[in-house]
Amino acid sequence: MFIIGIMPLFFKSFFSLAVLLAVFFLFNPSSVKAQYQLDEFAGTAGYPTDNSATLENKSQQIVNIVLSLTGILFLGMSIYAGIKWMTARGNEENVTTAKETLEAAIIGMVIISISYAVSNVIFQKIQGQ
Repeated sequence: MFIIGIMPLFFKSFFSLAVLLAVFFLFNPSSVKAQYQLDEFAGTAGYPTDNSATLENKSQQIVNIVLSLTGILFLGMSIYAGIKWMTARGNEENVTTAKETLEAAIIGMVIISISYAVSNVIFQKIQGQ
């Protein structure tokens, strides 16, 4: 019972940390590039290094970050449902709740995956690639 009681607190903390890191790296990518010399490696590998701050690039970054964070959220929900199911100890009400949560998480993961694929296709068409 103790594990189930702290799981919502864990997810809130994890999600808050993920959002803070995403915001930091979204608004401060130049320091990350400079520190790890990503432009040099990308140029050597044949990838374009012209990531100017256009509206298309920024909007694509924001959409990708939001979809990634929601994917992480649904993954966390499925782990939470699995833990709740394993600790149900035969209580049919807890098992039913865990099954419903797991179904919702799987449906959410499918929707997020499709959204991610569609948004990537749209942004590639917009950028002319």
